[in-house]
Amino acid sequence: MRMEMRFCCDYWEKNKQMEFTVIPYKSPAYTSMCELRDEVLRKPIGLRLSPAETEKDRGDILLVGLENGRVVACCILTEMDRTSVKLRQMAVSPACQGKGIGKSLLLFAEKTAREKQYDTICLHARKIAYGFYEKQNYSVVGKEFTEVGIPHFEMTKTINLSRIMDLKSLVRENIFHLKPYSCARDEFKGEASVYLDANESPYNLDFHRYPDPLQGALKAKISEIKNIRPARIAIGNGSDETIDLAFRIFCEPGKDNVVAIEPTYGMYKVCADINNVEYRKVLLDENFQLDAEKLLAATDAHTQLIFLCSPNNPSGNLLKRAEMLKVVENFPGIVIIDEAYVDFSGEPSWLDDLDKYPHLIVCQTFSKAWGLAGLRCGLAFASEEIIALFNKVKYPYNISALVQQTVLEQLKVGSGSKNEWVRLILEEKEPLIKELKSLPFVEKIWPSDANFLLVSVKDANKIYQALVDRGIIVRNRNSVSLCDNCLRITIGTKDENRMLIDALSLIYV
Repeated sequence: MRMEMRFCCDYWEKNKQMEFTVIPYKSPAYTSMCELRDEVLRKPIGLRLSPAETEKDRGDILLVGLENGRVVACCILTEMDRTSVKLRQMAVSPACQGKGIGKSLLLFAEKTAREKQYDTICLHARKIAYGFYEKQNYSVVGKEFTEVGIPHFEMTKTINLSRIMDLKSLVRENIFHLKPYSCARDEFKGEASVYLDANESPYNLDFHRYPDPLQGALKAKISEIKNIRPARIAIGNGSDETIDLAFRIFCEPGKDNVVAIEPTYGMYKVCADINNVEYRKVLLDENFQLDAEKLLAATDAHTQLIFLCSPNNPSGNLLKRAEMLKVVENFPGIVIIDEAYVDFSGEPSWLDDLDKYPHLIVCQTFSKAWGLAGLRCGLAFASEEIIALFNKVKYPYNISALVQQTVLEQLKVGSGSKNEWVRLILEEKEPLIKELKSLPFVEKIWPSDANFLLVSVKDANKIYQALVDRGIIVRNRNSVSLCDNCLRITIGTKDENRMLIDALSLIYV
């Protein structure tokens, strides 16, 4: 029997291995497969697999996991339409459960479906197994329902985004065919004793040479820290440059549109306005959470970008990952996840998901946790194809030699200082919240996964101005959607926070 795919599970002894393959209908392995389905799926609910049910298997894709030739796991892929399949009758032998075989079988099923040019897998997950499928990036569709007396959820996953997303169709035609400017440092790479190619001054030796246009040394260090290839990293003059580049690459002025949550970081809309691109706002709920279906409903054939900021600004909260995943898996354009505040959240980055989703761009920055806002150094992580477009469109020497050198020196020292600064900021959060809550004009403090708090007060304009008069500056968000009478307060040092509370204690509203 030819094996389509092989996994070696960690728990297995060296002389054993798991093999996963597609088997023929009515073969000996199929008989064993039916016995396993009976044992695991039917017997516990007092049923047996009927001939009528096995007849339905004819023409389906039958997959099994074999341990030394014995069927210990199985599932079936049934075509729903030309782009989607349903995964059903997944079963793992009781003796092998809890050892990673189910996950390996699921990966094999996804690979098989992709090879057969399907885009989506759907399944009915028993409620008890919901968490397992959610960890494998399956999303719930609709409400809980009962099947053979057991609670279930319908779940789906897009498995073939690389085929769905035709990058050329998303990129502006003139940008796709653009021949980028070739600077002197592009044409010669390496070290030389005399440089007479770029019309630079031979004097003022510290900064008389143009910087590396592709920031090779800095990207190599970032690659080491983030565990991502340098070719998947773009560096911008702050994250704002990488955001603007996305508009310039993917959005045709006067024709295309972008969709973003509201409220969120204001530069998305500014970039849209500068580039003459329609900006569609989708209001978050009363807890500043995302409704994926509502967001996707705002898109149309001309929607090129979706922006998700998590932790969000100005609300400070993480968006629910399950809702974000629905957007990522169901939008065929470019999804940009802004993680400027991710270091304060304790949650994993979306960087690990770039391989799964070639239309995903993750933005980060050195301005927040790293304390380098004055240097203006932002990051975008994406597929090599998207990063190549960023490099094509950006200005040749967008990151100065001084910035490259200073950031690199900071990174060579390591993450210790950054981690300590994050710890100190988070350590100050709860005492500051407690002090703010004691003030009579503070009505609510929103949960925060960032280095700031969104605080609802009785008269934001009056309190803001009173603080300005005392030399303390916070951000007045009163005019922002869902933020009526709200101030955004950055968590400072212990002394700064004390000065803030002392000043607020003198204000009467």
